[in-house]
Amino acid sequence: MSGMQESLTRKIIVTDCSPVIFRRLLLYLYGAPIDKTVGPEHICELMLLADKYSIDDLKELCENTLNSQIDEHSVLCLLGIADHYMASALKSKCLSFLSQNSHLTKAAMFKELSRPLQLEVMDLIHWYGRVSEPWSDTGGFKPRSTSRHSLKSPSKPRSRSRKSSPSFM
Repeated sequence: MSGMQESLTRKIIVTDCSPVIFRRLLLYLYGAPIDKTVGPEHICELMLLADKYSIDDLKELCENTLNSQIDEHSVLCLLGIADHYMASALKSKCLSFLSQNSHLTKAAMFKELSRPLQLEVMDLIHWYGRVSEPWSDTGGFKPRSTSRHSLKSPSKPRSRSRKSSPSFM
């Protein structure tokens, strides 16, 4: 009723995605579940479309599906997409994967990432290489002091008198 071209031709032409992906979006909007068995490239396209139309729950569902498909062949591409479309859960998972597989930074695809993202990955890898996990049995992490009072000031020990301690009655 607005007099726009779409109301006159009774067609809306969407040019920035494939008909298959747009159909998946429409099916989701009308209550159909997302087919998680399709390839990651279809899930990525669907996530980008969900981001464009601000369908946050679909975007999150796509992100979670892509999280389970991260491997050495897809991690750099998924990291670039996650960074560009602010998919924080996916980005975090990709960064975690890369921190444990630093050899992937030598791939040609790594150089296609934005410079700030490359630096973020390299900083994370550098940090991950320096700090070992305290809960692992591989060694490397040793507490500085085994004293129970290592967090107290080295000046004079504090004694608690009856006057300064709280009274619970």
